Amino acid sequence: MFIIFFLGSLVVFWMPLKRLITFSLSHDYASHILLVVPASACLIYRKRSGIFATVQAGLTVGSLLLLAGAGFFWLAERYLPTSVDHDQASLSIFAIVLIWIAGFIFCYGTQAFAIARFPLLFLLLLVPIPATAVEKVIFVLQSGSANVAYWLLWLLGVPVFKRDFVLLLP
Repeated sequence: MFIIFFLGSLVVFWMPLKRLITFSLSHDYASHILLVVPASACLIYRKRSGIFATVQAGLTVGSLLLLAGAGFFWLAERYLPTSVDHDQASLSIFAIVLIWIAGFIFCYGTQAFAIARFPLLFLLLLVPIPATAVEKVIFVLQSGSANVAYWLLWLLGVPVFKRDFVLLLP
């Protein structure tokens, strides 16, 4: 049942997923995205006897999560521009993952989700980090590494000048 739900969602959400694949192929920091779904599926397959031992549909929780996911997806597609910092892609993919988790809970219940929580929550790694956050992290890392390199060279007695992120050796 969940496989049909999952395949149907691939058809319904094909455009955002296609954008995600394109994003993953064009950004080095998002190259892991292509491996998340197969890795999650393998983890679920390895724990299948424990996960599917007690199957009981979780209609209430599944329905609530499905509504939340649909609401996030509608919000992303309706109100966020497609070109601004990949925020729309982040919210759209978060909504799709939430809908997949909702479908799993709807089909197999909360006990199965509790056992499979790591592989299912692992799917959150599909959500691309917004560009503004990536730029801030990169800035902090560049600044920190330049400072550490400067102080290491200074401690070793190497004459060095620092200008922003650039170290100059005379």
